[in-house]
Amino acid sequence: MLRDEMITSGQRLFRWRSYTPLLLVCVFVAAMAKFSYPLGSHVLDQIWDCVCLAVTLTGFVVRIMTVGFVPRETSGRNTKALQAAEVNRTGMYSLLRHPLYFGNYWMWMGVALFPREWWLPILASLFYVLIYERIISAEEDLLTNNFGDVYTDWAQVTPIIWPSRPW
Repeated sequence: MLRDEMITSGQRLFRWRSYTPLLLVCVFVAAMAKFSYPLGSHVLDQIWDCVCLAVTLTGFVVRIMTVGFVPRETSGRNTKALQAAEVNRTGMYSLLRHPLYFGNYWMWMGVALFPREWWLPILASLFYVLIYERIISAEEDLLTNNFGDVYTDWAQVTPIIWPSRPW
């Protein structure tokens, strides 16, 4: 079944999730080959660089706020296999089921916007969705199996990866 394949591939991708953005390095370098100052202005280039940095730092701050306030053996502290000692429902997890991946997206976007090529953020977003939909499927399968109604009740009222209410 497709669901089973998503979970199986998500378990494999989970282990290598820190390295998957490296697959886009060649594409990023190719995008930088056409570098030019926006409207020929070094000042506009610096402004754009600051915007890209702010987008990336936003993702980094989300990750810090998430990892800094969670129990051990949860939320990205493990790299070998999926595990969870409990269901995280406080802090950033009160807003999203997967706040680390929300932060990752903004970190990716800051880098993808940097070369000023319209297609790179689109490609990075598609690549991100392809990878993280599988990882999320595997994680949610584990959490459902381990915690049953505790997880499913919380999941029904908490968005997956994009906040539905103001912070």
